[in-house]
Amino acid sequence: MGGVLAGCASTSPSSTEAVNVSGRWSGVCYNCQATGFTLDLVQRGTDVTGTVVAAGRHAFGDAPRPVLNGKVTGRQFSFQAKGDPGDVWTVDTEATADGKTLSGTGNYRGSFGLKFNRIAP
Repeated sequence: MGGVLAGCASTSPSSTEAVNVSGRWSGVCYNCQATGFTLDLVQRGTDVTGTVVAAGRHAFGDAPRPVLNGKVTGRQFSFQAKGDPGDVWTVDTEATADGKTLSGTGNYRGSFGLKFNRIAP
């Protein structure tokens, strides 16, 4: 006689499954000059492209900057962007299990904390 195989589907990424960061994100930083950030991201496989815009009084610049070297590995997401004077901003984050928040660190003329919340898919 055959048995019944039951399973449970989940929309949350497992620890080995790549999180999908495509969409719009609103971010704040801790101990930095910017008052906030907006990320617009497109993910293809583990590669991520898009733009980042910083708000407030800061040295990064107000124009949208391209996301460079965007990469997702499991729940880790990292990227770089260049500011007005050509300085490189490096970001390393980790997604929550539900994929709605990214938290981590940034480094642009000093290190600071970051938190991004998904505002649109």
